[in-house]
Amino acid sequence: MKSWYLLYCKRGERSRAFLNLKQQGIECFCPGTLLRNNSSTRVKDDSLQNYIFAQIDHLTGPSLTTVRSTRGVVDFIRAGAKPQKITNDAVNDLKQQYKCMTINQVK
Repeated sequence: MKSWYLLYCKRGERSRAFLNLKQQGIECFCPGTLLRNNSSTRVKDDSLQNYIFAQIDHLTGPSLTTVRSTRGVVDFIRAGAKPQKITNDAVNDLKQQYKCMTINQVK
């Protein structure tokens, strides 16, 4: 069963972590992208700049230890000792929010 988790990445290495996770077959989502607004100036949303949402399948995918050991990843966001699962609804809402932001600001 696949579950979403929030990963914290080393500063400036989110792109590296994203690529390494993709190579392991993990679906990833990185909110907070560089956008263009109407006057061709760039707007950057940094609210989640060091974070990656990763969907991990416990049955067929890599283990949580393997994911945590991926180059560029620091650790999972945890609730106590266990990595905190993120609901599908929360991730879908974020995807829609950032998609809408991109559509509204890029023209």
